Amino acid sequence: MTQPDCYERLRHKLNLFFINTPKAPSILKILAHLFTPEEAELLSLFNAPYLDARTVDTFAKRAKKDIGQVREIFDTLCKRGILFKYFNKNEDTDYYSLMAMLPGLFEFYYSANPSLNLEEEARPAEWFEDYKVNIFQEEARSTFPWVRVLPAAAPVDKLIEVNQAVSSDPEILPFEIAKEVLDQCRRIAVIPCACRVHGRYLGRDVSKWPIETCLMLNSWADFAISQGFGREFSKDEAEQLLHTCSKAGLVHSTMNSMQTYFICNCDPENCLILAGFIRRRYNDTLTRSNFIPAFDHTLCKKCGTCIEKCPTNALSRHYPHASNLEDDFVTWREELCIGCGVCATNCTQGAINLQKVRDSKVKDSLVELWQSFAAGKCGLHNKPQ
Repeated sequence: MTQPDCYERLRHKLNLFFINTPKAPSILKILAHLFTPEEAELLSLFNAPYLDARTVDTFAKRAKKDIGQVREIFDTLCKRGILFKYFNKNEDTDYYSLMAMLPGLFEFYYSANPSLNLEEEARPAEWFEDYKVNIFQEEARSTFPWVRVLPAAAPVDKLIEVNQAVSSDPEILPFEIAKEVLDQCRRIAVIPCACRVHGRYLGRDVSKWPIETCLMLNSWADFAISQGFGREFSKDEAEQLLHTCSKAGLVHSTMNSMQTYFICNCDPENCLILAGFIRRRYNDTLTRSNFIPAFDHTLCKKCGTCIEKCPTNALSRHYPHASNLEDDFVTWREELCIGCGVCATNCTQGAINLQKVRDSKVKDSLVELWQSFAAGKCGLHNKPQ
């Protein structure tokens, strides 16, 4: 098997994931950067990302290779963040699985390797940027997006208190509350933000935001901690991190299902989840939260903080024309708002709260999410006539 063949075969297996990995030059270059030909050939024996998890013993038999050799290769790849491993308690053994390009290889590679040589990583970072901007943003489009915005905790908690006091509808559901999402988790870890690490390798200044911000949950937390690039967090620490990130203008995002493995804290310049919406105005790359900001203009001091912090530029100042200044206010564009609550978190005057206006639901499981995403993807990519 020649080198190009082994990478193409591996790409073909990655392409079986619900967010596809098409045949593009940058993708093959990425795979050649991440894996040696021997590693790529070995991993191409997995049937599909994540779903085909195997022990070293069963995989070695399939590959017709020595168990010790396979274990050494697999554990090296896990340390580099480019092969997934989890421990099966019932069988008392480790299972390994191929990762998707995204979510998977991109995030874990950069989160596990935040301090590589800048010059050596510059070109691979450009290949990943091409993938993020020109490929992933198209492949991630669906009428049921795979990721959703999780609104900031503080304004949602405030809204819950108000609703309880007045017995108000609509009900705020557990998947809409950051604390409830964390309460369901067996284990939590924090890792470096892959998108900002990647931005640094591209030569960008990412110092305006914290780096160690992304939360891994359950088996993804196990993996990050076991491989040495994740720090275990308590639920209280995770809640405090979310508040800190929201104050910094970062957007919480997670999977569009009850079953989820991460909460990312995304910035508008580097993070791929926001990129499709901000750069291309794609409404089908993420699900907005069910909330919008509600303004009390009598409390607003027009300090401009909410305008500065808004990640999607949905807020702006309407300067007055009237002599009594009654038309001097902050204005809001609904089509640009994702309901993240960053504006409400950062309003020191209490002039912005959140209001629930939609009732979109998440899927119960990842399998249902994948099925809904795939069904909604049909017909989006039409060839021009």
